[in-house]
Amino acid sequence: YISVTGVQTCALPICLITWFSLSLKSVFALFGMAAFIKLIAAANMHIVAFILCAIFLIINIVGIKEAGRVQVVLVFSLLAVLAFYIVRGIPAVKVTNFEPFVPGGWRAVFSTAGFVFISYGGLLKVASVAEETKKPAYTVPLAMMLSMFFVGIIYFFVVFVTTGVLGDKLALSAVSLTPISDSAQVFMGQGGRIVMGVAAILAFMSTANAGIMAASRYPLALSRDGLLPNFLTRINKKYNTPHNAILFTGLLMMVTLLARLKVLIEVASTVLILTYMFSCF
Repeated sequence: YISVTGVQTCALPICLITWFSLSLKSVFALFGMAAFIKLIAAANMHIVAFILCAIFLIINIVGIKEAGRVQVVLVFSLLAVLAFYIVRGIPAVKVTNFEPFVPGGWRAVFSTAGFVFISYGGLLKVASVAEETKKPAYTVPLAMMLSMFFVGIIYFFVVFVTTGVLGDKLALSAVSLTPISDSAQVFMGQGGRIVMGVAAILAFMSTANAGIMAASRYPLALSRDGLLPNFLTRINKKYNTPHNAILFTGLLMMVTLLARLKVLIEVASTVLILTYMFSCF
């Protein structure tokens, strides 16, 4: 708890922006799942995203343990598929595809880094579920350090394989929104494309589930400090979860689902960068 009134006032906008950022990250993931599902069955992306949002809200209301179990299954399944992609893809990498190394100049590199900044938004937010974690002083820091280490390595090799296989075709692949699946098709055929499509859905499911889990704890904490309405502090008697805070977060997500994907990503990354800037200030 933040007990000093002056500090509370300063913390309010930072916490609200962080909550908004995590919610947008989850919305981005829902859109990602909807895009891949649309490839399998013709359906409206917004309707699919709304349905998926409702499913993950229910999972999180049922309990942190259930949401955590779902998360573990999703993450380990995804890691297994990505490891398979990396091992099979490295022999297909062409070094010439990395020449020139920065064809668009460093300005393009930094602008792209800002665009994808939202991808790293969940790492530090694991602390928001510390209250519902066993031995949080030990578990949370260890989880954060291990996540940073393994995710950094996996990110590097996945991007290395994808760029090394597609080369100039990567720019064309971006139009389809499925560059990793396109890369897998080159060295594993249509079967590889399908497998990586499933992996992408798992990744987006993991992001959406964890995002809702973490984001919903921010309005709960702010409500306890008297900075938001008291009804957000209510805990479900059956499932022992902050159902009102979860539903409140879900409402925000469903509203932002109406935005265009490109605008959503830009806003989400900008908001996340602002949270770090305000914290440093």
